[in-house]
Amino acid sequence: MKQSLKKQIDSFVEFKQWYIKILQDFNFNYQKDCEAREFLSRILEEKSENWKLERVLHSFKCLIQKKKRIFIYGCGPSLEETVDYILKIQGKKNFSKWVNLTADGAARLLTERKIQIDGIFTDLDGITKRNFNHSKFIIVHTYKI
Repeated sequence: MKQSLKKQIDSFVEFKQWYIKILQDFNFNYQKDCEAREFLSRILEEKSENWKLERVLHSFKCLIQKKKRIFIYGCGPSLEETVDYILKIQGKKNFSKWVNLTADGAARLLTERKIQIDGIFTDLDGITKRNFNHSKFIIVHTYKI
């Protein structure tokens, strides 16, 4: 990874206390989070010179702006019931009219229901390689203390 990008990631020290609180409150594994950050760093290092972040972000922005509704799915206890209810009332074809953004855990259900996923937000510890093939965009976030 370019040194300037690593410096940018490391510069968010003002969020350190919040990060620690989130780790504790949700019982997240600090070591796994560090491993995910290093994995993302390797992915970015391997990207070709033709891969331009600005172009990817512009494509994502255009996708979001061209549809009237945005649905965001988290992996909560009512996810399956809610998605099945929407399928029953609206039908599967309407899901393609909406932007469907998911947390990594919720992507599994949408994939099972054959619902188009436009973006999966992940820290890489709750996503499988299979999920990568079912989304137009994978948005990876990492932390560094």
